[in-house]
Amino acid sequence: MTLEQYAYIAEIIGVTIVVATLIYLAVQVRQGSDALMATSRQATLDADLAFISNVINYPALGAGRGVPGETDEEVRIMAHLIAYLRIREFAWSQYQSGILDETTWQSYIAPTPLVFASQESRALLDGYRGDPGFIAYLRETLREANSETHG
Repeated sequence: MTLEQYAYIAEIIGVTIVVATLIYLAVQVRQGSDALMATSRQATLDADLAFISNVINYPALGAGRGVPGETDEEVRIMAHLIAYLRIREFAWSQYQSGILDETTWQSYIAPTPLVFASQESRALLDGYRGDPGFIAYLRETLREANSETHG
């Protein structure tokens, strides 16, 4: 083989290494972006749950809902249900992005039929405006649980 042929082979190897490096860097940037997004979601959830905890501790904060005659206990229950939904919705987003596995997701969602067994809690769910995919999943979970109970 001539020196020129060795130079061509070295050039091909160099280009291949550059392409592999670019692919590796693209994957690393993507993973960093996903981690940043998960951190942002977690911070938002933490702030939301802190607010909801304040409503649970101080029901007067939730009195602005405009429900005449609503008791402190009803406000606390409503805040607990909202916290339940927000935590599950966060877990749903983690499950959808592959961060949470199926078994963990199922353990998070398992109590849902019990939590939303009453008409009052279902009414709160009807007014919830979260991720449409999450809400559809919840409704299907509740429908299946209801048919198993009454079927």
